[in-house]
Amino acid sequence: MSISIAMVALGKGGKISASKFRDVWTSSWPGAPVPSKPEKKDNTVSFRVGDADIIYGLMPAPIPWSDLEGPCATSWLWPDASEQLRSHTKHVIVTVSSDASAIERARILTQATSVLLACCDAAIGVLWCTSTVVMPSKMFQDFAVEMLPDHPTPYIWVDFRAGPGEEGKTSGFTSGLSELGLMDMETSNSPEPPGELRDRFFGLATYLIENGLVIQDGNTIGESAEEQIRIDYVDSSFGHQGKVMRLDYEAAEVSGDGLKMTPYGCAHAIATAVVTLLIGAGIFSALSGVISSAVLRVIILVIPLLIFGFILMVISDKILNNLFGLQAFRDD
Repeated sequence: MSISIAMVALGKGGKISASKFRDVWTSSWPGAPVPSKPEKKDNTVSFRVGDADIIYGLMPAPIPWSDLEGPCATSWLWPDASEQLRSHTKHVIVTVSSDASAIERARILTQATSVLLACCDAAIGVLWCTSTVVMPSKMFQDFAVEMLPDHPTPYIWVDFRAGPGEEGKTSGFTSGLSELGLMDMETSNSPEPPGELRDRFFGLATYLIENGLVIQDGNTIGESAEEQIRIDYVDSSFGHQGKVMRLDYEAAEVSGDGLKMTPYGCAHAIATAVVTLLIGAGIFSALSGVISSAVLRVIILVIPLLIFGFILMVISDKILNNLFGLQAFRDD
């Protein structure tokens, strides 16, 4: 049996009241499995949803600041997280134990945490332990109620980091996907602004959560036929354990450079080759009266014909470009 954990920071007067849990759960997610009747003992409340055991444990002390300082400082969803969370006086550990998949446990943990927030006015916010995302109470509840149980909630389950990199590029990475049985992502050479890179990470994370690890090592991805981003399974440059999916924008650009010939360019190259071969065949036949050896005639003609064909292609391409604007290669 595996365990998933979140922590809820409480302000003064915060306590666990189990009287509304079931009503809030069923009204938030109609048709979802109904929780069992909560059982309260000392500083814990426990109940079951399906085959999952859920426990709320009230801790009479704040979440250690060493666990919160980094996530608060880097939270882009909750800019004043540090200011608000420094004042909390106690916290609740929300635990889900189940044999279900990591993604299913994350769904149930999200629901259980959202219900606790809704039933506790003193709840300030949440620390999602696997991704170290911190999120204010109202935002967490909005994501949980609007997206679950039919859709994933990557903004809760996964941390998306992005910022300026070297040479004007954007660097970034995710945290939390590996704990869902997938692979985290990172890049160091994105041409996108940080906000757009986070959006790309979010879209890919959602796709992976819904479909599994279907993007394989060496695949390319993109939002259009022209955009090709190579995916490589590599060791992390940002301290992740195990392999990550690296988004390499430059490798895709390099690999695409040789594939930019236009249809006209292909037709022109073929036509030039045919004309060159026909001229070569005529000269080869005319030389038969002078040089009887066919092999020798071929040897004599190969290099001059190659040079002639190249010059013919360049000159004719310039003429056609000047007259009709035809281009052998795309500019993009």
